[in-house]
Amino acid sequence: MAKLYYHAGQRGEAEAIRMMFVEANLPVDDVAVTDADLAALDGEGKLLFGDLPVLEVDGMRLPKRHGAHFAVHIFFISEAAILEYIASKADAKSGGKDNRFLGSNENERSTARSLCSAANDLRRELMRLLKNRNSDAEKAFKKDTLPLYFGSFDKMAVASNDEDKGLGDGVHFTFGDLAVFEVVNAITHYMQVSIIRPYPNLKEWHDKAIRRPALEKHIHARPEATWSRIGKTKQAIDQAMMARIASTTFSISVVSLSLSLSLSLIEQCQAPLATQILL
Repeated sequence: MAKLYYHAGQRGEAEAIRMMFVEANLPVDDVAVTDADLAALDGEGKLLFGDLPVLEVDGMRLPKRHGAHFAVHIFFISEAAILEYIASKADAKSGGKDNRFLGSNENERSTARSLCSAANDLRRELMRLLKNRNSDAEKAFKKDTLPLYFGSFDKMAVASNDEDKGLGDGVHFTFGDLAVFEVVNAITHYMQVSIIRPYPNLKEWHDKAIRRPALEKHIHARPEATWSRIGKTKQAIDQAMMARIASTTFSISVVSLSLSLSLSLIEQCQAPLATQILL
């Protein structure tokens, strides 16, 4: 059975992969990785490029790695590649009769890959917002980022009665559609559901996708996610800094008090001496 390694309690970049397994009706062992586990996994050689998520299949590992961190792009493997791998397994399971998740031809598969790339870019923008969440950053995200991506997805969402319709020219709901669905769903979760309303075609497509039996069951059954890793790290840093400031303030107060007492004692000792000299 395949094993998916990702940070414990978090959805993040592994959630689309989980959804892909659910849609493909393929088993997976979802391994929750704590911070203490990371060093052990690295020592075992399971963090091939030092990052999560990692999909291990029969000893072969497909890790996620941002290209900016690994210069030799021929070895670049992303969560998009993991999604495509699962899609290929699902389509092969059907005996090649229905290339649903990969697309029916190279054009549709290229569209799916493009959608994955756009979804990953949008997720990075979302993570950047969560890392530096303030009113200005949120305004910029709503004003610039969302119209760019949601607007493009809205144009690609063709009105159709087909519940299995994907974005663009594809006939079926591909691994690229699933990547887009997950990040759109994450944004409506982190922000608000109404944020998708200005994009009616995308909203209709999203609402159809969320009614897919396997996805609907997964979404209702999944545990509530903890705050993002970036958020947790930032929170921990903030708490440590506040504790340090409090400790420093206390130390300064103690030093100030000690200095005041010392000066007072010196003054008391010097007073009789000054009197003797004057006398």
